[in-house]
Amino acid sequence: MNIPFTVTEFYGVFSAYNTAVWPMQLPLIALGVLSIVFLIRQRSNSSMGISAILTALLPCAATLFAIGLLSFLVKPYPRSVFSVPVSWCFVGSQADLGLIVAGVLGLMLIVQSKNLTPANGKASSQ
Repeated sequence: MNIPFTVTEFYGVFSAYNTAVWPMQLPLIALGVLSIVFLIRQRSNSSMGISAILTALLPCAATLFAIGLLSFLVKPYPRSVFSVPVSWCFVGSQADLGLIVAGVLGLMLIVQSKNLTPANGKASSQ
C-alpha cells in the first residue's frame, strides 16, 4: 500500500503543529496531568476540578477522552456529567461523523458497565 505522503511530510505536520501552539503545550499538558491527579486522589472537589478542566479542553477529539474519564466515576453520580461530552459529539459531527458514533457507543458502554438504566440513572437489580 502506498501512502500519499512521505515520512518527512508526516513529521513536518507535527513540527508545524508544535510551532503553531507553542508555548500553550505546557499548560495543556499540565491540565491533563492535573485531571489524572484529581481522578486518582479522590477529594470532595475532585469531580468539580475534572469537570472544569474538561470544559476548558473539550474540543472534539478530547470528547472521547472525557467519556473515557467519566467511565471511572463511582456510583452514585449525576448523569448530567455526560451532557457536555455527548453535546460535543453532536457538535463535532458537523466535521466528523465518526465522532458522534464513537461518543454514543462510548456512552452506551459506560451505562452498560455501570449497570445503569438510562431512564433513572439508578443501579438495576439483578
